[in-house]
Amino acid sequence: MDRNTVIGFVLLGLLLFAYLFNSTKNSQELQRLKQLADDSIARVKAQQDALSKVQDSTKIKAVPVDTTGFNKATSGTEKLVSIENKTVKIIFSNKGAQPKEVLLKDFKSADGSMVK
Repeated sequence: MDRNTVIGFVLLGLLLFAYLFNSTKNSQELQRLKQLADDSIARVKAQQDALSKVQDSTKIKAVPVDTTGFNKATSGTEKLVSIENKTVKIIFSNKGAQPKEVLLKDFKSADGSMVK
């Protein structure tokens, strides 16, 4: 073994130790980042579980009460009320207070009937 071979082995050993030091530092950093991600996921799951327990308890305790009377409006028979003047006739329904039909008296459609 000459001097150049010894220097080569020493340099290879130094490179090996530098690589091992660098890779363990990187793996520790990756492990720390993974631990942070796992902790944040666990925290979010805990918040969601707590929120779902609160929502479940409100679902059990809450009794729906119809204070608007909407259910009464949807049941029963439909009655039609018409409002009319010389140019327009509007027919309203008692369900939803929406115009059911609008007729224009002064205008005719292609088939000769009033425009709806």
